[in-house]
Amino acid sequence: MRIRTATVAGIAALALSLTACEDGTTTVPVTTGPGTTATTSATTATTTVTTRPGSSKLTASSVRVNGSEGRVSYDVRVPQLEPGTGAAAAEFNASMRELLRGFVSGHQVGDEDPAVSIADPNGRSVVEHIGGRAVSGLLWVSFDGGGAHPWSMLASHVTDLRTGEAIGLGDLFTDSRAGLDVLAAQAAELGPKTRAGDAFDPRGASASSENFQVWTATPDGMRIYFEQGSVGPSAMGVVDITVPWSELSAVLAPGMQDVLAG
Repeated sequence: MRIRTATVAGIAALALSLTACEDGTTTVPVTTGPGTTATTSATTATTTVTTRPGSSKLTASSVRVNGSEGRVSYDVRVPQLEPGTGAAAAEFNASMRELLRGFVSGHQVGDEDPAVSIADPNGRSVVEHIGGRAVSGLLWVSFDGGGAHPWSMLASHVTDLRTGEAIGLGDLFTDSRAGLDVLAAQAAELGPKTRAGDAFDPRGASASSENFQVWTATPDGMRIYFEQGSVGPSAMGVVDITVPWSELSAVLAPGMQDVLAG
C-alpha cells in the first residue's frame, strides 16, 4: 500500500476553541470540519496543555487529539507552541492540527474495507526547532489499514515568527527549478550515507516538488523526510537527509537563509 503525504493546501481547517481552567491548564475541544460525520469523542475530544502565565518565550508542547470519523479512528499528540497567543503561534498551532485533519479526512474508507487507525506510538511528532525567526514542526503518525504492517505518514509545517505566515517550499527559492535541481543533487549525494545505504534510489528524490514537501528548518540545514518506500525498500522506514544551508545559499531567495537558519 502506498500512502501519499498530506499537505495543508486544500484541507479544511479544524474548528478550535480554547478554554482556560483553574488549574493552569488549557482544554482544547476539537470539532470536525464541515461535511464530516464524527462520533461524540471526535467532536469533543480534549486534552490539556500546561501554560506558563506571564511567559513570552515560545516553548514546545503537544496536544492530544483523539476520536473517530467514519471508519477512521485517531489518537495523536500534535506538536504545539506555548503560549499559543500571537499571530505566529496561533498560525503554527492551527496548521499542525490541519495536518492531522488532512490525514483523517484523506483516508476515509468504505464499509467493505478494513477500518483505519492513525496513531503515534513512537512519539516522533515534535516541534523540531524554534529559532529566532522561524519554527518548524513535524507530524509523524502510524497508519494501520489492515495490512501486514503499519505505514508511516509524515507532514510538516514552518512558520515565520516575524510575520505569522507559513513558509512553504515554493517560498524558499528565487527560481524553483534551480532550487529543486540542487535538492535532487544533494539527495543523490547524501542518500547513500543514510540508513538506506547503497539501496538508496535517487529516482524517488528527483527534482519534483512532490518529493520535497516534508521538510523542516534546522540550524544545520534543510531537513528533508522522504515518504516510506520512495527512496528505498519500505522495510527501511522513513529516510531523511539534512542539506546544509551552505549548499543552498546560491538558490535561496534573498534573506531566506537568515530566516530559516537562525
